[in-house]
Amino acid sequence: RRIGGGWTTALTMALSYSFYLKFHHMAHILMAPHYLGLFVLGMLGANIAYGEGGKWRAWRDKGWWLPLSCVLWAVVLVVNLHPLLAWQYPYLVDLIAGPASLSLLVAAARPGPNRLHNLLTRPTLVFVGTFSYSIYLLHDLLLRVILTHLLVPLTSERLVQWTLLVTTGVPLLVGVCYLFHLVGERPFMNTKPAVQLWPRDPQ
Repeated sequence: RRIGGGWTTALTMALSYSFYLKFHHMAHILMAPHYLGLFVLGMLGANIAYGEGGKWRAWRDKGWWLPLSCVLWAVVLVVNLHPLLAWQYPYLVDLIAGPASLSLLVAAARPGPNRLHNLLTRPTLVFVGTFSYSIYLLHDLLLRVILTHLLVPLTSERLVQWTLLVTTGVPLLVGVCYLFHLVGERPFMNTKPAVQLWPRDPQ
């Protein structure tokens, strides 16, 4: 609170990415420390999008969030299609996709007539949102399997791989995640635990 959300986010992003770059050769142990910075960036985006204070409303009312998001997502696409950048510097994609997602979130939350908000609240997308946690859990593993065992053996053209990933791989990924949701997540939603492990004191 003392230094503000913007400075906190910038400091966390800098530290987490510095830690990642310093120890990226130990990625199998440390996983992805730069995700901490992206997590804080997401919290900043939620504050801008839904914060009640005048400062947050002023930021939210800026008209450049959607154009900024489009430009950043275009850069993400270019980096992904580059034959070397996406493989040698994968953190670049996350570094750009984070602010791109933040901008999209804020653009969708702007008050008044909002076509982006209307698009993202369509029943189909809302339905996908009901098992978004399963997508979060499995997407990285499934993407690696789809790329390594299906797309890369099929073709070496990056553009063709990306096109097949978007048109075929993503629907397959979403379908598998939904099945996982039905088996591993849905049975535990909106239900009381069968056994109370720590009974309350009757007194």
